[in-house]
Amino acid sequence: MFAFLAAHRRELFPDELFADLFAAGRGRPSVPVEVVASVLVLQTLHGLSDREAVEALTFDLR
Repeated sequence: MFAFLAAHRRELFPDELFADLFAAGRGRPSVPVEVVASVLVLQTLHGLSDREAVEALTFDLR
């Protein structure tokens, strides 16, 4: 699942699909939508809380 999401996340979660949720040119840049959506999928599959998902993501990015 990890490899599949890494390879296809832009196709699965295109920016255009979520464009109305993000105001352009306001505030600091947001986390790319495909990253957020991928984390939510993995969080659900593994039964992680928000905090656990952040910790797992932070650990995996090192």
